[in-house]
Amino acid sequence: MKQSSTTLYVGLDVHKDSIAVAYAPELRGAEVISLGTIGTRPCDIDKLIRTLKSKAGRLLFAYEAGPCGYGLYRYLTRKQLTCLVVAPSLIPKRPGDRVKTDRRDAAMLARLLRAGDLNPIYVPQVQDEAVREQVRDWRLYPVVQALQALRGVQFIVALTVVAELGDLTRFDNPRQLMGYRQLAARGKHANQVVVAIARELAAFMWAIARTVPPVP
Repeated sequence: MKQSSTTLYVGLDVHKDSIAVAYAPELRGAEVISLGTIGTRPCDIDKLIRTLKSKAGRLLFAYEAGPCGYGLYRYLTRKQLTCLVVAPSLIPKRPGDRVKTDRRDAAMLARLLRAGDLNPIYVPQVQDEAVREQVRDWRLYPVVQALQALRGVQFIVALTVVAELGDLTRFDNPRQLMGYRQLAARGKHANQVVVAIARELAAFMWAIARTVPPVP
């Protein structure tokens, strides 16, 4: 079948039992097309991929992070397909656009993906995400131990930070942070000071993690 577009930008509104699908052709300004709703089984995903590949040679997918986790992301990437998982709070919203439906959300994701306006979040490795079941065998466990050298950081705090952020060494540099005493002296709100302290602590954690390589 003749392909009408080189690339399709596919927005997915993912739920436990269904996925709303829409795609935007590569040509900017071209109409976003809704494909309706599909199931979440592998055979449903495979059928969708076949349908889309009949229309374009390259497929890019995006969906919002949520309670359904990263299973769909991993399934698509295993098939050598590009998929972005995006934070709902970072998705640009149009003023006054308050009506939310699965179909509209999928179309919005497709449109923003085509425009280059979506920033993906970090997706943890499977073994990192499963940290609660095999903590002491976890490859980042040495980092969890090392972070407890910081005053006020005990096991649960260290574990939570590393489980949420993954390998801290993936960041090239910590942000340059101002001393929280200077903030308080300038009359900053107490909550702003607390946030500044937390960010400064994160910078120290980053520095420690750089010295403790994960277990191979």
